[in-house]
Amino acid sequence: TSLEIHDAGVRNAMNDRNGGLFAVKDRPLSFWAVVKNYGNQSEAAYKTYFKVLRQNNSVVFSDSMTTMASDPGETESLSLASTWRPNTNGTYIIKVMTKMAGDMLAANDTATIELRVVTIPAILTYDSGTPVNSTGWLGPGGMGSRFVPPVYPCSISAIRQHMTSAGSVDVLLAVYDDDGLAFFVGAASETSQDPSFGWDSIPPISFQGWEENTGAWSPSRDGAVRDVCANATISGSVGVFEWISPTPAHVPARIDVNPNPFGGATSIRLLNPTGRETAIELYDATGSVVRTLTLSRSQATLDGRLLADGIYFARVVGTESPVAKVIVTH
Repeated sequence: TSLEIHDAGVRNAMNDRNGGLFAVKDRPLSFWAVVKNYGNQSEAAYKTYFKVLRQNNSVVFSDSMTTMASDPGETESLSLASTWRPNTNGTYIIKVMTKMAGDMLAANDTATIELRVVTIPAILTYDSGTPVNSTGWLGPGGMGSRFVPPVYPCSISAIRQHMTSAGSVDVLLAVYDDDGLAFFVGAASETSQDPSFGWDSIPPISFQGWEENTGAWSPSRDGAVRDVCANATISGSVGVFEWISPTPAHVPARIDVNPNPFGGATSIRLLNPTGRETAIELYDATGSVVRTLTLSRSQATLDGRLLADGIYFARVVGTESPVAKVIVTH
């Protein structure tokens, strides 16, 4: 298409899903985000703003960062040097906003993250305490929530989940471990439409709801509009433990092609490799893979003598790395 699209936005912030998170009162909180050039034009540097708001929209923290210039599809990881130390427990809202002149799509400009500030021991929850409504499954099923505690390891002393039933029904209420920093609280029933699981749709929404359907747990299809009414009471462990802060997501490696354009051979190298990249695939204009180059020490050589003149595209296999334009001319 000849249509020029100028669009920058937030891919994700504070975690991989813009999901609700917990922070400990009086401990500094760091902020990060991954922004992306979603358009088809190269863009100059622009600002990204970070704000923390109370539920009445009063601002308690604000800062910004300027990105680098970017090509279409490129991502950049932003980490603020400043931190915020919450001095009051409660529910807050983190907003990360890109502001680029000429941006044509506002829908991806802002990431909104629910933040719960607590004191350990704490009750971890994303709901307001009272369900707005409840839903039962047509067939076996369940609902639950994913929690990343602000201290690790931690002890879970109690779990609760809101359910209603017109009679008596057997329900499995359990803690599920994901073999990492997170855990899940969920309830499941083999009885169709019994019980009804309570949920809360009052913003902010955590995006941390899960559902059990056909015997498997997965992120809730309604996770963007409602929270499952579930919670867990936790305390820090005795001995050595770790305060959990949102860790910036690693940005996929960028590809450098030099020389470019070229007719014989060119060197392709990764600018910020993680060490896990194994190969680069080269695509033609139809999207077909025409070469697979094995990486050695994050580099490879492309021989263009058997390639037709034209524009090709290189991408690291198995990642969301930015696409590099490769121009062959004999």
